[in-house]
Amino acid sequence: MTWPRLIYILTFFFTACLYFLYDQYEAFLLFALTCSIPVLSWVLLCMEKKFITIDFDNELATVVCGEDIHVPIKIKNRFYVSAADISIRILEKEKSGKILEDTLFFINSFIYSTNTMVYTYHMTCCGRMEIYIDSVIFQDLLHLFSYKRKVPGSYVVLVMPQLLQGTDDINVCGTVLAATGTAGELAGIKLYRPGDNSRYIHWKASAAHDDVYMREFYAQQEADIVLLFDIPFQADEKVCNAVYEVFYAVGVRLISLYGGFVFSYRQENDVLYTKHIHYRADLDQQLTAYMCADRMEGTLSNLHRFVESGRKNYRCIFYISAASENEIMDISGDLYSLMTLFIVGNRESNVYGDKVIYIDPANVAGSLAEVWHI
Repeated sequence: MTWPRLIYILTFFFTACLYFLYDQYEAFLLFALTCSIPVLSWVLLCMEKKFITIDFDNELATVVCGEDIHVPIKIKNRFYVSAADISIRILEKEKSGKILEDTLFFINSFIYSTNTMVYTYHMTCCGRMEIYIDSVIFQDLLHLFSYKRKVPGSYVVLVMPQLLQGTDDINVCGTVLAATGTAGELAGIKLYRPGDNSRYIHWKASAAHDDVYMREFYAQQEADIVLLFDIPFQADEKVCNAVYEVFYAVGVRLISLYGGFVFSYRQENDVLYTKHIHYRADLDQQLTAYMCADRMEGTLSNLHRFVESGRKNYRCIFYISAASENEIMDISGDLYSLMTLFIVGNRESNVYGDKVIYIDPANVAGSLAEVWHI
């Protein structure tokens, strides 16, 4: 029992006792007033819920992780005067259904016909988020009665990862990127890093700048390069953001260095979706499409379906995941020798080869800086 109801019951019994103990006109008026007030409050509540409308439009917005989203909620009261207390319960959930935020807003305008309330939320988790009104709660002025109403509609927000500073200058040391020998068109020059092929030293630039510079080439076919990533179902926010940020950074660099790559993931109908990406705009578009798509999620879901596809003619495969290296090896089989792994989590004691980059989810940029020059 709520405090307003308890207080009213005590007041009712007190005025009733006064009326029966003191048979006077004033005591009767006090008792009658006590009985009529909740009836009047209930009538005003019924009028309020009939005349008020709340609109929550179905919209789609795209923001970068760390930005604020402003969601308009339109409120119209044809009764003009607020005759009840109104609160709106707003929920935010991710694609897996996990509730991230539960907020209760109170409408405190006394006289209004049309009003717009703005719900502001700081987006901290990459991926597809949905903001919707769980219920509108009407309470009479005495808070003795209440009524809930469902409001249709949802505001879908696609939260893009931040592009790490200096990503365009990334050079991976000791991996297939630096060791590529079948060169095509000249892409530019870069400073020498350990692991670069000495056959591609740019002697003229090195002599002019008194330092060792290397020639960079685009790959002959971007279809030979594949980029995959997997996010565990209901992943921790830091892990989810780390996977998205590494995927985005690697994708931008592959476009810059090789002119493109193949992005692939597993759809909900178990079909392997494959798309050739050539430009930064393509990457943004396909990443938002991935967030909106009906797909199967899991620690190794995309990799498992990619291996099942049976195609072998790839030159290199970049894979970002929170799974252990042993799990990735067991599933990838013969393709493992072509893979460069970005593993979000703690470094394993048993490391196979030099093509594994461990990412601390609390410090993505710092983890990449150990092996990438950014």
